[in-house]
Amino acid sequence: MTDQQYTHVSESVASAILEREEIHPTYLYSNSDNSFTAIFDNVPAPTMRQQISVSDPTITVLEPMPLDNRQPNVEVNIAATVRFAFTEYPQVDMAD
Repeated sequence: MTDQQYTHVSESVASAILEREEIHPTYLYSNSDNSFTAIFDNVPAPTMRQQISVSDPTITVLEPMPLDNRQPNVEVNIAATVRFAFTEYPQVDMAD
């Protein structure tokens, strides 16, 4: 893991951004380096990695790394874990 500290964003803001894009993790929690871990049941990690990576321009996906020559959806019944962080504070309307 890197020593880089990412922009602090609350779990409610991170959740709102994911929900805005209809991304619904089973669990979402923050890590000590200001990154987040999202866990999805029965969804391949590469699929969720792609969806999270394009959900907001301030998000960077840390894990899993992009697949190169491997088959992306082989283990669809295993919980997918995606770790991501914000590089700057996102613009989100919490009034809804």
